[in-house]
Amino acid sequence: MAALKALAEAQPELAPAVALEREIVDGERRLQRRLGTPWLDVSNDDLTARLARGERLIEWAQLGIDWPEFRLRLRQVVDVLRRHDILDAADAARLHDIGRDPGLPAIVERWYDEGAHGGPAADTSLTDVLGLTVRPFLTRAAEVVQQRVSTDTWPRGTCPMCGARPGFAVVAAPGVRHLVCGRCHGRWLFDARTCPRCLSSDRQRVFSAHDGVYQVAVCDACKRYVKAIDVKKAGRPLLMSVDTVATLALDQAIAAQGFEAD
Repeated sequence: MAALKALAEAQPELAPAVALEREIVDGERRLQRRLGTPWLDVSNDDLTARLARGERLIEWAQLGIDWPEFRLRLRQVVDVLRRHDILDAADAARLHDIGRDPGLPAIVERWYDEGAHGGPAADTSLTDVLGLTVRPFLTRAAEVVQQRVSTDTWPRGTCPMCGARPGFAVVAAPGVRHLVCGRCHGRWLFDARTCPRCLSSDRQRVFSAHDGVYQVAVCDACKRYVKAIDVKKAGRPLLMSVDTVATLALDQAIAAQGFEAD
Protein backbone atom coordinates (compact mmCIF):
# COMPACT_ATOMS: atom_id res chain seq x y z
CA MET A 1 0.00 0.00 0.00
CA ALA A 2 2.89 2.36 0.77
CA ALA A 3 4.44 1.63 -2.62
CA LEU A 4 1.15 2.39 -4.37
CA LYS A 5 0.91 5.69 -2.51
CA ALA A 6 4.47 6.56 -3.50
CA LEU A 7 3.72 5.69 -7.12
CA ALA A 8 0.75 8.07 -7.21
CA GLU A 9 2.87 10.85 -5.72
CA ALA A 10 5.69 10.29 -8.21
CA GLN A 11 3.38 9.95 -11.23
CA PRO A 12 0.16 11.93 -10.61
CA GLU A 13 -1.27 10.80 -13.97
CA LEU A 14 -1.52 7.30 -12.46
CA ALA A 15 -3.42 8.47 -9.36
CA PRO A 16 -6.86 7.20 -10.56
CA ALA A 17 -5.46 3.73 -11.35
CA VAL A 18 -3.62 3.67 -8.03
CA ALA A 19 -6.76 4.63 -6.11
CA LEU A 20 -8.63 1.75 -7.73
CA GLU A 21 -5.83 -0.72 -7.01
CA ARG A 22 -5.56 0.36 -3.38
CA GLU A 23 -9.25 -0.34 -2.81
CA ILE A 24 -8.94 -3.76 -4.44
CA VAL A 25 -5.82 -4.70 -2.46
CA ASP A 26 -7.28 -3.48 0.84
CA GLY A 27 -10.38 -5.61 0.33
CA GLU A 28 -8.30 -8.65 -0.54
CA ARG A 29 -6.19 -8.31 2.60
CA ARG A 30 -9.23 -8.00 4.83
CA LEU A 31 -10.74 -11.13 3.29
CA GLN A 32 -7.53 -13.14 3.55
CA ARG A 33 -7.26 -12.34 7.24
CA ARG A 34 -10.73 -13.81 7.74
CA LEU A 35 -10.03 -16.90 5.62
CA GLY A 36 -6.70 -17.91 7.12
CA THR A 37 -4.40 -20.44 5.47
CA PRO A 38 -6.12 -22.89 3.10
CA TRP A 39 -5.73 -26.64 3.40
CA LEU A 40 -5.29 -28.62 0.17
CA ASP A 41 -5.92 -32.33 0.63
CA VAL A 42 -3.24 -33.60 -1.74
CA SER A 43 0.14 -35.16 -1.00
CA ASN A 44 3.48 -33.85 -2.18
CA ASP A 45 3.94 -37.05 -4.19
CA ASP A 46 0.67 -36.41 -5.99
CA LEU A 47 1.73 -32.83 -6.73
CA THR A 48 5.04 -34.02 -8.16
CA ALA A 49 3.26 -36.63 -10.29
CA ARG A 50 0.89 -33.99 -11.66
CA LEU A 51 3.79 -31.79 -12.67
CA ALA A 52 5.44 -34.73 -14.44
CA ARG A 53 2.23 -35.33 -16.40
CA GLY A 54 1.95 -31.65 -17.32
CA GLU A 55 -1.19 -31.13 -15.21
CA ARG A 56 -1.96 -28.00 -13.19
CA LEU A 57 -1.65 -28.40 -9.45
CA ILE A 58 -4.78 -26.63 -8.21
CA GLU A 59 -8.14 -27.93 -9.34
CA TRP A 60 -11.16 -25.82 -8.56
CA ALA A 61 -12.77 -28.39 -6.25
CA GLN A 62 -9.67 -28.38 -4.04
CA LEU A 63 -10.00 -24.72 -3.12
CA GLY A 64 -12.94 -25.29 -0.77
CA ILE A 65 -14.45 -21.88 -1.50
CA ASP A 66 -16.40 -20.18 1.31
CA TRP A 67 -19.35 -19.15 -0.87
CA PRO A 68 -20.89 -16.53 1.46
CA GLU A 69 -17.48 -14.83 1.56
CA PHE A 70 -17.10 -15.21 -2.20
CA ARG A 71 -20.47 -13.64 -2.90
CA LEU A 72 -19.71 -10.77 -0.53
CA ARG A 73 -16.34 -10.19 -2.22
CA LEU A 74 -17.95 -10.23 -5.66
CA ARG A 75 -20.40 -7.51 -4.58
CA GLN A 76 -17.53 -5.45 -3.18
CA VAL A 77 -15.50 -5.77 -6.39
CA VAL A 78 -18.45 -4.74 -8.55
CA ASP A 79 -19.10 -1.73 -6.32
CA VAL A 80 -15.44 -0.64 -6.44
CA LEU A 81 -15.33 -0.92 -10.23
CA ARG A 82 -18.59 1.00 -10.51
CA ARG A 83 -17.30 3.81 -8.27
CA HIS A 84 -14.26 4.15 -10.50
CA ASP A 85 -16.38 4.12 -13.68
CA ILE A 86 -14.90 0.85 -14.92
CA LEU A 87 -18.43 -0.59 -15.07
CA ASP A 88 -21.58 1.22 -16.13
CA ALA A 89 -24.77 0.97 -14.11
CA ALA A 90 -26.36 -1.71 -16.30
CA ASP A 91 -23.29 -3.94 -16.22
CA ALA A 92 -22.95 -3.54 -12.45
CA ALA A 93 -26.60 -4.53 -11.94
CA ARG A 94 -26.15 -7.57 -14.19
CA LEU A 95 -23.06 -8.69 -12.29
CA HIS A 96 -24.80 -8.23 -8.94
CA ASP A 97 -27.54 -10.54 -10.26
CA ILE A 98 -24.93 -13.14 -11.18
CA GLY A 99 -23.51 -12.86 -7.68
CA ARG A 100 -26.92 -13.78 -6.25
CA ASP A 101 -27.52 -16.59 -8.75
CA PRO A 102 -27.77 -20.05 -7.09
CA GLY A 103 -25.76 -21.35 -10.05
CA LEU A 104 -22.76 -19.12 -9.26
CA PRO A 105 -20.46 -22.02 -8.23
CA ALA A 106 -20.90 -23.67 -11.64
CA ILE A 107 -20.36 -20.33 -13.41
CA VAL A 108 -17.10 -19.73 -11.54
CA GLU A 109 -15.83 -23.27 -12.07
CA ARG A 110 -16.45 -22.95 -15.81
CA TRP A 111 -14.62 -19.61 -15.85
CA TYR A 112 -11.71 -21.18 -13.97
CA ASP A 113 -11.36 -24.01 -16.48
CA GLU A 114 -11.82 -21.78 -19.53
CA GLY A 115 -9.15 -19.41 -18.21
CA ALA A 116 -6.64 -22.23 -18.47
CA HIS A 117 -7.25 -22.49 -22.21
CA GLY A 118 -6.12 -18.94 -22.93
CA GLY A 119 -8.88 -18.13 -25.40
CA PRO A 120 -10.69 -14.80 -25.72
CA ALA A 121 -13.27 -14.05 -23.02
CA ALA A 122 -16.89 -14.06 -24.16
CA ASP A 123 -17.91 -11.76 -21.30
CA THR A 124 -15.01 -9.44 -20.48
CA SER A 125 -16.72 -7.71 -17.56
CA LEU A 126 -17.62 -11.00 -15.87
CA THR A 127 -14.12 -12.38 -16.51
CA ASP A 128 -12.49 -9.33 -14.93
CA VAL A 129 -14.81 -9.34 -11.91
CA LEU A 130 -14.38 -13.06 -11.27
CA GLY A 131 -10.60 -12.73 -11.60
CA LEU A 132 -10.51 -10.04 -8.91
CA THR A 133 -13.02 -11.89 -6.73
CA VAL A 134 -11.21 -15.21 -6.76
CA ARG A 135 -7.73 -13.73 -6.38
CA PRO A 136 -7.56 -13.63 -2.56
CA PHE A 137 -8.68 -17.28 -2.42
CA LEU A 138 -6.42 -18.49 -5.20
CA THR A 139 -3.23 -16.59 -4.45
CA ARG A 140 -3.15 -17.92 -0.90
CA ALA A 141 -3.61 -21.49 -2.17
CA ALA A 142 -0.85 -21.00 -4.75
CA GLU A 143 1.51 -19.77 -2.03
CA VAL A 144 0.88 -22.92 -0.03
CA VAL A 145 1.40 -25.26 -2.99
CA GLN A 146 4.53 -23.46 -4.16
CA GLN A 147 6.11 -24.04 -0.76
CA ARG A 148 5.49 -27.79 -1.08
CA VAL A 149 6.82 -28.58 -4.56
CA SER A 150 9.36 -27.09 -6.96
CA THR A 151 8.02 -25.98 -10.34
CA ASP A 152 11.42 -25.20 -11.90
CA THR A 153 11.14 -28.12 -14.34
CA TRP A 154 7.69 -27.08 -15.62
CA PRO A 155 8.14 -26.65 -19.39
CA ARG A 156 4.95 -24.82 -20.32
CA GLY A 157 4.13 -21.16 -20.79
CA THR A 158 0.99 -21.55 -18.67
CA CYS A 159 0.89 -21.49 -14.88
CA PRO A 160 1.63 -24.83 -13.18
CA MET A 161 -0.65 -23.80 -10.32
CA CYS A 162 -3.92 -22.83 -12.02
CA GLY A 163 -3.18 -23.13 -15.75
CA ALA A 164 -3.66 -19.45 -16.63
CA ARG A 165 -1.39 -17.21 -18.71
CA PRO A 166 1.50 -15.18 -17.27
CA GLY A 167 0.71 -11.60 -16.32
CA PHE A 168 4.25 -10.45 -15.59
CA ALA A 169 7.79 -11.80 -15.34
CA VAL A 170 10.76 -11.41 -13.04
CA VAL A 171 14.33 -11.14 -14.33
CA ALA A 172 16.62 -12.23 -11.51
CA ALA A 173 19.85 -12.28 -13.54
CA PRO A 174 20.80 -11.94 -17.22
CA GLY A 175 19.00 -14.73 -19.07
CA VAL A 176 17.12 -15.95 -15.98
CA ARG A 177 13.37 -15.30 -16.09
CA HIS A 178 10.49 -16.43 -13.92
CA LEU A 179 6.98 -16.02 -15.27
CA VAL A 180 4.29 -14.87 -12.84
CA CYS A 181 0.70 -15.97 -13.30
CA GLY A 182 -1.76 -13.17 -13.90
CA ARG A 183 -4.46 -15.05 -11.98
CA CYS A 184 -2.92 -16.78 -8.94
CA HIS A 185 0.51 -15.07 -8.94
CA GLY A 186 2.28 -18.44 -8.97
CA ARG A 187 5.82 -18.39 -10.37
CA TRP A 188 7.83 -20.73 -12.55
CA LEU A 189 11.20 -20.70 -14.29
CA PHE A 190 10.93 -20.26 -18.05
CA ASP A 191 13.55 -19.82 -20.77
CA ALA A 192 14.07 -16.10 -21.31
CA ARG A 193 14.53 -16.63 -25.06
CA THR A 194 11.25 -18.50 -25.59
CA CYS A 195 7.80 -17.01 -26.11
CA PRO A 196 5.37 -18.39 -23.49
CA ARG A 197 2.49 -18.28 -25.98
CA CYS A 198 3.80 -19.92 -29.16
CA LEU A 199 7.08 -21.34 -27.78
CA SER A 200 9.08 -19.75 -30.58
CA SER A 201 12.72 -19.37 -29.54
CA ASP A 202 14.00 -17.14 -32.34
CA ARG A 203 11.34 -14.44 -32.82
CA GLN A 204 11.49 -12.59 -29.50
CA ARG A 205 12.75 -9.03 -29.08
CA VAL A 206 13.35 -7.37 -25.72
CA PHE A 207 12.96 -3.66 -24.98
CA SER A 208 13.95 -1.88 -21.78
CA ALA A 209 12.19 1.04 -20.13
CA HIS A 210 12.48 3.19 -17.03
CA ASP A 211 16.30 2.93 -16.87
CA GLY A 212 16.14 -0.80 -17.40
CA VAL A 213 13.90 -1.52 -14.41
CA TYR A 214 11.21 -2.86 -16.73
CA GLN A 215 11.51 -4.95 -19.86
CA VAL A 216 9.04 -5.97 -22.53
CA ALA A 217 9.59 -9.20 -24.48
CA VAL A 218 7.61 -9.13 -27.73
CA CYS A 219 7.17 -12.08 -30.08
CA ASP A 220 7.06 -11.32 -33.79
CA ALA A 221 5.66 -14.81 -34.49
CA CYS A 222 2.43 -14.59 -32.47
CA LYS A 223 2.32 -10.85 -31.70
CA ARG A 224 2.16 -11.34 -27.95
CA TYR A 225 4.21 -9.66 -25.23
CA VAL A 226 5.16 -10.12 -21.59
CA LYS A 227 6.34 -7.37 -19.27
CA ALA A 228 9.10 -8.03 -16.74
CA ILE A 229 10.86 -6.33 -13.85
CA ASP A 230 14.62 -6.57 -13.34
CA VAL A 231 14.68 -6.96 -9.57
CA LYS A 232 18.36 -6.07 -9.23
CA LYS A 233 17.88 -2.75 -10.99
CA ALA A 234 14.61 -2.13 -9.17
CA GLY A 235 16.19 -2.92 -5.80
CA ARG A 236 13.05 -4.75 -4.67
CA PRO A 237 10.92 -7.77 -5.55
CA LEU A 238 7.97 -7.72 -7.90
CA LEU A 239 4.91 -6.04 -6.40
CA MET A 240 2.22 -7.16 -8.81
CA SER A 241 -0.29 -4.43 -8.03
CA VAL A 242 2.33 -1.69 -8.11
CA ASP A 243 4.23 -2.84 -11.18
CA THR A 244 1.10 -3.54 -13.20
CA VAL A 245 -0.07 0.04 -12.68
CA ALA A 246 3.42 1.54 -13.12
CA THR A 247 3.70 -0.02 -16.59
CA LEU A 248 0.31 0.99 -18.00
CA ALA A 249 2.04 3.37 -20.42
CA LEU A 250 4.18 0.47 -21.65
CA ASP A 251 1.01 -1.52 -22.38
CA GLN A 252 -0.33 1.34 -24.46
CA ALA A 253 2.92 1.79 -26.37
CA ILE A 254 3.31 -1.90 -27.19
CA ALA A 255 -0.39 -2.30 -28.09
CA ALA A 256 -0.01 0.60 -30.52
CA GLN A 257 2.59 -1.51 -32.34
CA GLY A 258 0.11 -4.35 -32.84
CA PHE A 259 1.01 -6.62 -29.91
CA GLU A 260 -1.34 -8.13 -27.30
CA ALA A 261 -0.60 -9.06 -23.71
CA ASP A 262 -0.07 -12.80 -23.32
